[in-house]
Amino acid sequence: RFENLDQVYAKRNQWYEVVKEKKNFLIREAKALSDNENWKEATQKMNELMNRWKESGTAGKKADDELWDKFRDARQTFFDKKDEYFEGMRHQFENAKDKKEELIEKAIELKDSEQWQDTSKKFQDLMDQWKQIGSAGKEYEQALWDRFNEARQSFYSKRNEHYDKLHAQQEQVYEQKKELIQQAQDVLDKEDFSKENTEFMKSLNAKWKELGHAGKKLEDEIWPQFKQTLDSYFDGLKQWTKNRHQNWIDRMEQTKARKHDL
Repeated sequence: RFENLDQVYAKRNQWYEVVKEKKNFLIREAKALSDNENWKEATQKMNELMNRWKESGTAGKKADDELWDKFRDARQTFFDKKDEYFEGMRHQFENAKDKKEELIEKAIELKDSEQWQDTSKKFQDLMDQWKQIGSAGKEYEQALWDRFNEARQSFYSKRNEHYDKLHAQQEQVYEQKKELIQQAQDVLDKEDFSKENTEFMKSLNAKWKELGHAGKKLEDEIWPQFKQTLDSYFDGLKQWTKNRHQNWIDRMEQTKARKHDL
């Protein structure tokens, strides 16, 4: 009987050693995971280690208690780091949320502005700040962005509509000014520097100013053409007037000479 009992104890102790080795292995695994910052993956592995710990059996009460303390400490180290990380993330999310709320308010104040260039720069600055702030967390980020972007798009839609109308108006002015250039060219081609034509050319210049601006690019294209045509006409008028005056002087001189001869 004593021999059988000794055999039982020996087998039990052998089993304890096997379990002890298993648990020491799990402790080493847990310590290795304690520095892993892939929180989702590491948490899953920690849970798997816990399940294997429960299934590993006993190494005796004293050994179990000592081993459990080591295993628990390794797990606690990991979960403390994890909690600290997510607590920090919560603070960052809250801070980002507050800052983005402020940007949303500024965007709402700007959305009805008609200072197109100045406000466009301000919206770009708000967008740069938004990107630098970082995420407010999955729970709030999309809703915050939707509100911010709605204010942005409201302004940009009005701005685009304004410029579409402006460009259409400028194109219309451009076509009308091209017609004025043609009318001026038609008069110039006749080389008739009558009072009526001169007044007509002056009226074309007045109409040009009344039509307004066709935009820098189009205006730079057609203004030199119009100016050259007018300048050519009035240079011709000046020369025509000078020639007529000279002709008058010549006739007077001829008349004077005939009278002198008589």
